[in-house]
Amino acid sequence: MAGSCGRNDAAVRSDLWGGGPMGVTTAFGASAGIRVENPADLLAIRSLVTLAFHDAARSDGNEAEIVDALRSDGVLTVSLVAEDDRKVVGHIAFSPIAANKRMPVGLDSEL
Repeated sequence: MAGSCGRNDAAVRSDLWGGGPMGVTTAFGASAGIRVENPADLLAIRSLVTLAFHDAARSDGNEAEIVDALRSDGVLTVSLVAEDDRKVVGHIAFSPIAANKRMPVGLDSEL
């Protein structure tokens, strides 16, 4: 099955971790891991992103919609979830950007 980045999950895992998902054992003995997102994760990802930016000073409250739009446009280069006991507990995504040559990347124009 193709991941959101247009490559199959096995190929992405192979590139990132030498062939398998990165897994750890938590202090409670439960299995935790990082893997490529799949369609069943989308509601959990939306909830996590919304919660993560809920109290952010510069949040417009539309971050989940931005992630959805990037996914729909096929421009998420990588989209990974962290799971613990088969529950999605984290998300990270990467997409290409175009940086303004007059402003260093990562600096806010209001600074």
